[in-house]
Amino acid sequence: MGKNSQSRRVNKKKQKNEKIRELTAKKNKMMYIKPDIFFDESGNTGGNLLDSTQPFFTLSSSSINKPDALKALELTGSKSPAEAHFKTLRRRKSGQDGIIRLLESKYVNEENVKIFLVDKKYMLTTKIVDILIEAWCFNRGLDLYKNGQNLALSNVYYFCFPAFCGEEKTDKMYQKFMSMIRNQTPESIDEFYTSVDELKACSSDQRFVDTINRISITKNEIDDILEDVEKNTLDPSIPSLFKHCIEWGKLYPNGFYIKHDDSKAITEQQDIFNKFMDMSKITEVYGYDRRTFELPIKARSLTFHSSQEYPQLQIADIVASAAAYYVNCLKRNELDDYLFKELTRIKIDNYFKDMVIWPTTYVTPQELGTVYTGGLNPANGVAEYLSQYQ
Repeated sequence: MGKNSQSRRVNKKKQKNEKIRELTAKKNKMMYIKPDIFFDESGNTGGNLLDSTQPFFTLSSSSINKPDALKALELTGSKSPAEAHFKTLRRRKSGQDGIIRLLESKYVNEENVKIFLVDKKYMLTTKIVDILIEAWCFNRGLDLYKNGQNLALSNVYYFCFPAFCGEEKTDKMYQKFMSMIRNQTPESIDEFYTSVDELKACSSDQRFVDTINRISITKNEIDDILEDVEKNTLDPSIPSLFKHCIEWGKLYPNGFYIKHDDSKAITEQQDIFNKFMDMSKITEVYGYDRRTFELPIKARSLTFHSSQEYPQLQIADIVASAAAYYVNCLKRNELDDYLFKELTRIKIDNYFKDMVIWPTTYVTPQELGTVYTGGLNPANGVAEYLSQYQ
């Protein structure tokens, strides 16, 4: 081997080792610091998960510091950098270019930004499975979460309801389900199960009727099932914040502080989040396969602020809204839209690859990544955790 080749190999090895040392030092630092994490959402319509104008919900969070946030906002070219918002910037091409400059700058990256993306209609489908069918199964000693059976069934319902029963009848059933959860009256219950019967009557595939019956048979136990169901349980902001906390907790095991843009749903649930943040409790792992999580979560506090107070919240607004804009263009097939093409170019979807409530055609444990290898039932585990405060 020549001297030049040997020298290049030595230098290359030194550079590799240096990168490893830098990464290790960075991870060690993150083990002990407790940063502020900033949250903002887009597309929140509360428990109305069938809003046709806003079919998706996104929650963005960022650990970016204030000086970097201010520098990033300057890149937008906003006339009011102290109050830059996506909805204002996107009105003009210059503002859209500013959004892209911010998103592909060195200040915003996959290390300090996370996005949780929710297809609202799919979330509604998963709630039918989780609230009704999972409870019915649990009462009989059956665990629907093992091997991802709940996800497989949700995928089947999501695609097969409109295909075999029609969009109109399917949306009617979804509307009646939302009404039943919000009102929990005998009338709303009867209307929901009547809409389910209508789906069975009009199904073009008789084999699918047996699958719909898994919903129908829960009627006899619906009063007991709804007894522990909160009326705001359909709001996507709550599970989205929880998922963000789980992911940030992996990076900052010593804890972090949540600074959230004003959110009515989260404010109403702050008591429960305070319990989830109780660091005096022993840490336990709940769930199965890739869906495990720890309680208590690593957040140390949850407070609400305006974007004028913290420029980092403006970053979170722009990121969340950009993600929502991207998926809305996909749904409407507006693939020639200028901003959509730019968001595609910078690969904004990388931010939410593993942070979604999103339908797939997968139904087997292998496809879903949910092969059972042990663990604790997540719903039962959370209930037991919260029972400590009763």
